[in-house]
Amino acid sequence: MSSSLTCGFCGKAFKNKYKMIDHHRVHTGEKPYSCETCGRSFTQRGTLTVHMRTHTGEKPYSCKICGKGCTVRSNLMVHMRTHTGEMPYLCNTCGDRFSDLSTYKRHTTVHTGETPYSCETCGKAFNRGSNLLRHMRTHTDERPYSSISTKLQPQGLPLLMLINAKRAEEGAVLQTSFSTPWTSFHYLTLTLVIRINHHMKVYPA
Repeated sequence: MSSSLTCGFCGKAFKNKYKMIDHHRVHTGEKPYSCETCGRSFTQRGTLTVHMRTHTGEKPYSCKICGKGCTVRSNLMVHMRTHTGEMPYLCNTCGDRFSDLSTYKRHTTVHTGETPYSCETCGKAFNRGSNLLRHMRTHTDERPYSSISTKLQPQGLPLLMLINAKRAEEGAVLQTSFSTPWTSFHYLTLTLVIRINHHMKVYPA
């Protein structure tokens, strides 16, 4: 493959120059595509298109069995496994199987002891982002669940579970329309921490 189609930062090869240009933004941090509704910026146009569905409510991918709509095709593929029973991700340590990659990766930390989510205040690390979010309350001494209306908790579920369910439904894109200011702020903070930790693993100094 021509050297002109190879990333000058990491050496990754591409079939066309447009994909390589999009990839370069991972290294440069450039985000030329901005959402006109909320101002959030993205490195790729396709990512912006998916993000816009969180505002429009569009779910172009529907399950032919139950009718559930999804914002992205990959979420539909994962959802279909609830009908087929397919669990393609196998834990080689304990033999447990999982239907989606994110749940599998979260499970493996139980065996490896990996704690990729770190508190910016005290440095304490956790194996799950939800545990980090819960820990962060110890620094603010706030009780975000105390004023949540029963309308948002019809089954007595904690707000975090409701938020996670909504985020999963919307393609794991942050939703804050039904959350408290505290939750919105800390989920934004948590998202930033997760992205930084991931970036440092992919591109270590």
